[in-house]
Amino acid sequence: MGLDSKLAIRVGLLSAFLLVTLWNAWLADDAYIIYRTVDNFVNGFGLRWNVIERVQTYSCPLWMFLVSGVYFFTRESFYTNIALCSIVSTAATAVVIFGAARSVASASITVTCLVLSKAFIDYSTSGLENPLTHLLVGTFFLIYFRATPDSPRICVLALIAALIMVNRLDSGLLVGPAMLFVLWTHRSVRSFAIAGVGFLVLLAWFGFAMAYYGFILPNTAYAKLITGVDRLSLAHNGANYLLTSFLTDPVTVLVIFGSLIAIIATASIRFVAAGAGIVLHLAYLILIGGDFMSGRFLSAVFILSIVAFLNCRLPIPRRAGWIGIGGMAILGLANLNSPIYNRMYWDPKFEARDQFDRVRTADERAFYYQSCGLLNAWRYPEMPAYPWRYSGLRYAADAVTEPQVIVSGAVGMRGFFAGPRVHIIDRVGITDPFLSRCPPQSISNWRIGHFERWVPPDYVTSVRANRNLFQDPDLALYYDKIRLITMDPLWSKERFQAIIQMHLGKYTHLIDKDIFRESRN
Repeated sequence: MGLDSKLAIRVGLLSAFLLVTLWNAWLADDAYIIYRTVDNFVNGFGLRWNVIERVQTYSCPLWMFLVSGVYFFTRESFYTNIALCSIVSTAATAVVIFGAARSVASASITVTCLVLSKAFIDYSTSGLENPLTHLLVGTFFLIYFRATPDSPRICVLALIAALIMVNRLDSGLLVGPAMLFVLWTHRSVRSFAIAGVGFLVLLAWFGFAMAYYGFILPNTAYAKLITGVDRLSLAHNGANYLLTSFLTDPVTVLVIFGSLIAIIATASIRFVAAGAGIVLHLAYLILIGGDFMSGRFLSAVFILSIVAFLNCRLPIPRRAGWIGIGGMAILGLANLNSPIYNRMYWDPKFEARDQFDRVRTADERAFYYQSCGLLNAWRYPEMPAYPWRYSGLRYAADAVTEPQVIVSGAVGMRGFFAGPRVHIIDRVGITDPFLSRCPPQSISNWRIGHFERWVPPDYVTSVRANRNLFQDPDLALYYDKIRLITMDPLWSKERFQAIIQMHLGKYTHLIDKDIFRESRN
């Protein structure tokens, strides 16, 4: 087979991936949480969700800035986001099939796995940061496996690792062990200094976040991770996340664990370090309770597993390779949740019910696709057409005469389409600096990622009046400190004192957890 023929086949495989991606393209409600900040940023209100307060409501700064750069020119959310996701996802796939896959056969196996992976295809669009994570993780490990790192490559690897963490901080678990292996192998003051140069971008973001927002971690971390739910319950839910992923998306899970077996078979510390990234990320997912979006946090692990497997160079006969393609194809096609079928309407019978308790992991793409999927766009005059868009537009209309304050859940589309004159108090706390630090109403009846808070009436009154009207002296003092950090001038001495004291936990005792619990349900 000539060089041109091999190139043509790879281009055809990449085109097939793009077609399947567009076939399944959609946007999630959570993407519009990012987009509200993007819209405010582009329109001169700053990196804010509610325009009166500085709160980092996104966990993906790098993706947010990339989306902002494109949105600045288009001023349109739906098609812009799908186009950007598709381009970045195609670039990530190109890195794998042109860089990591050494033969047409391995490229064919790779694309077969990619298009049959529900997690990878679902989150190759969606508007979330996954496509950029795929591209950065794939590029990192392509360089990591292909070349013995010298000084320039160490700097490049460190820079990519830093960008991965700026894109999403916990994705650093995927590349952390490999980066440590590189530094240990080339341990010297010079190597550490060179790597430090690469990590300057991460340090710069941390410095900005601390100065601008008052916190290094995004507000979502406080809302989702600091909840008081016991570790055993979270671990059960996290294990269920992997189980439901296997039941609804067997190709993804089998590729991940198959890659781990291949990594062990290489008996190479370089590969074991990459495998440690996979194991660390899976362990982290279990410990935090997984996620409510089926497959979302497996897509980056999947791309790492693919690149690692392609570089293992195990002595696999060609016939076995083609049998592998056939086996994956049969397995994928036998799965009714496969991206090939693209269920355009949600059907509850396809939901994977929890095997341990009442908590459920949802097929978000199937749930939203009817009114937020690309192939359904012809049905509606504007996209997305989900009802929350229209409730947001009603809020915006009410705010024409005077600014509005509302209390709401599911604040993605509602928040974006409501516009900057509507201040939204998020019951789940993801976008709210005060409620995110208050305990959830219940630690016995919850859904992962959705820990609903009791909203004190005095809080709503205070936000509407734009001054502290809490009658409880402890809550009044706590709210004062939150306002000081999120609303006062950036460089005031009092603000930085409050930031330091907040991080040291000096104000934690002011929140009486009992008044936020079941008694207020």
